[in-house]
Amino acid sequence: MGYFSLTGKSLEVEKLLKFPASPALGKMSKTPSKNMNNVETYLIGHLSKNYYRNYNEEISGHDIFIRSYEYIRQVNKLLGINIIRVDCGSDLRLIQFYKNEKFRILGLVPRKQRNSNHPSENMIVMVRNIYS
Repeated sequence: MGYFSLTGKSLEVEKLLKFPASPALGKMSKTPSKNMNNVETYLIGHLSKNYYRNYNEEISGHDIFIRSYEYIRQVNKLLGINIIRVDCGSDLRLIQFYKNEKFRILGLVPRKQRNSNHPSENMIVMVRNIYS
């Protein structure tokens, strides 16, 4: 019905173009430090629904996020990383979907700094606290 991928990934904060209302990562991190240039995060990658035979009608994007949060909380008992991250393009519907899941825009990774299948698009980095 739906799926997601999950990995641990370091966020290189100094490479981001910051937005004026970017959240304070130090407050979100379990072990804040003065040097917040590299912050460990859980990256939720491919989050999608299966549209084959209308299976997408049996689960919502929110339900898939709930399942991913359950896995993250289990892994978090071992790793202690408190920041969840998603990266997305500039699709306003997708950004609003993530905002509804309590993600906030942290910054933008310029296309010239990314290795991607979509080199013409800038990538928006959104974050939330694991316990939000």
